[in-house]
Amino acid sequence: MAQLSKSEMESLITAMKKRKPKPVLGRSLAQYKQVAALRRKIGNRIEPVLVKAGLDVGKIKKILAERQTEVQRISKAQTAQIKKQFADREKSVRQSVKNSYKALQQLVNPLQPPAVPTFITLDTPFLIWPSPWGILTSQHIEPSKNQAKIFSTIGTTDQIPVIDETQSVSFYFHWVNPSNSPAVVNISSPVLLFGSVEAFADQDWFDSDANAQCLVSLSIEMVQPETAGEVNISLGGVIIGGSALDSYITGDDGDLTDFFASLFPIFSNGLSVAPNATAVFEVTVQFYCHAASGWAHVDFNNNGGFIGCPFVKLELLTPSAALENAAKVNRKRGAYAAV
Repeated sequence: MAQLSKSEMESLITAMKKRKPKPVLGRSLAQYKQVAALRRKIGNRIEPVLVKAGLDVGKIKKILAERQTEVQRISKAQTAQIKKQFADREKSVRQSVKNSYKALQQLVNPLQPPAVPTFITLDTPFLIWPSPWGILTSQHIEPSKNQAKIFSTIGTTDQIPVIDETQSVSFYFHWVNPSNSPAVVNISSPVLLFGSVEAFADQDWFDSDANAQCLVSLSIEMVQPETAGEVNISLGGVIIGGSALDSYITGDDGDLTDFFASLFPIFSNGLSVAPNATAVFEVTVQFYCHAASGWAHVDFNNNGGFIGCPFVKLELLTPSAALENAAKVNRKRGAYAAV
């Protein structure tokens, strides 16, 4: 396969952006809305009872019992959804292990001399892509100094009591396998996070289950043209996140902020790049923001904040072209000797 043209690269990126992100394990937005609606309904029923001088304890207990029954019903539906997500993830993870094992088998060849790993550094992304675009305040591309600045706030209102939003910044690098044979590579990248995430739960006397979260995850993926519409399993997962929760009838607010000023290494090993193919590497920082009667805040912009991806390092495990040629000569000599 020849090196990709500009139009082919654009088509590849378009196909990659059409991929649906993996859902976050947990409640769906619709289920959060059900819980929020139920919370407001119960609060409206309890409030007049408490206001009156004579408290009807039996009536209050009955109302709370009805609420608990409905919450349990919704919780069962959430559990079923999470089980399905686990099943989908397990299938993807098993396929990833299978692909890595198959790729590593290419290294087991008694006729081929042992190869010394070759290290390749990709220090300049050809694209930085925020999602949604409005969170980006600025970006900078320079060898080993690649940065993006983002800022966003989501908050609930009386009309919109629950908000779920996934935000991300992706850095894209590419590499062409110059060999006529498949290349087996390990990929890794440092990610710099300087900023903060904050979650605030705005509770009142009758607003139970007020909560807010802002979870941060990292991932690194490799995609080739023939698999542009697929998602290859890679290192990923929540690294840290703010979470503010409140219990029933406390009248207290919850507020939690996490600050970042660190380097996080991520990697994915045992990947196969087709002969003469172009591989695109996607390094992503993702923020899952949720608020039910509250808000979530992402700030990697102010006070010198930024998200950085200096480079992607490739550890090439297959022999270099020189060793490949030497192996071919040795195999030919062995064939002549046999004759």
